Amino acid sequence: MMILKKTIAACSCILLTCIILSGCSSNTEATKTISSSSSSAKISLSSSSSSTQKDKKEQEEKAKAEKERIAQEEAQKAAAAQQQERTVYVARNGAASVYWYNINNMPRNTRFDRVISMTEAATITAGKRHSSRE
Repeated sequence: MMILKKTIAACSCILLTCIILSGCSSNTEATKTISSSSSSAKISLSSSSSSTQKDKKEQEEKAKAEKERIAQEEAQKAAAAQQQERTVYVARNGAASVYWYNINNMPRNTRFDRVISMTEAATITAGKRHSSRE
């Protein structure tokens, strides 16, 4: 952008110099030409600065979206880690096909001396599912 601004400024200076050196037939024509060339240079500079602002806004939005994506990934990793470490309870010395998060939610006829505790990841790996009654 800086190179573009410098190029526009250099071109307008060269144009002004050429107009002055060419010796237009009257000063009013030279003044009109100079003012029109300077206004076109101003328009070019203002359009380039607005495009720069748009670029900055787009970069900020991309950075914000990237931060949100990273935060979501970290939350998913934390949830997966919690699932790996959560203790669950399985009846019949681990032979039951279901598991419970809370031992107090198990059926009343459960033999609690035969209930074992495992991690949720281990029970899922063993093919067990969460109880539908809990």
